[in-house]
Amino acid sequence: MTQQGSVIATRVLTTDTEEVVSVTIFAPRKSGEEEWSCEFAIAGAGLDIRRDCSGSSDALAALLLSIHGVRAHLESARVGLRWEDGDLGDFGIPRPIPTSYGPAVEARLIKVVNDEVARLSAIKWGK
Repeated sequence: MTQQGSVIATRVLTTDTEEVVSVTIFAPRKSGEEEWSCEFAIAGAGLDIRRDCSGSSDALAALLLSIHGVRAHLESARVGLRWEDGDLGDFGIPRPIPTSYGPAVEARLIKVVNDEVARLSAIKWGK
């Protein structure tokens, strides 16, 4: 796979032994008449992953798919990783709420997440 597009985002993660893992996301690009793709790379600490997330209907969908792909690969890497001063396993890339099950399911999932965040905030900050 050859690098296509310019770099639009990078993130540096560290392992529990302070090894550096670099994440790079390249600009989405048209890969067909009505198809977009977005390449990402993860390198360091024994990881050498390069993927091209294709099949999206527009640039934003390709970019989101690539970001979700980065998170999925980091989760399955079996390497303790952190972003900045976060806990191990905190990549600073939020897990998406599925939208493909329809607006009612999406709204229900958002409510569950919001309720849990409010509960945890009240415990942590007394609000």
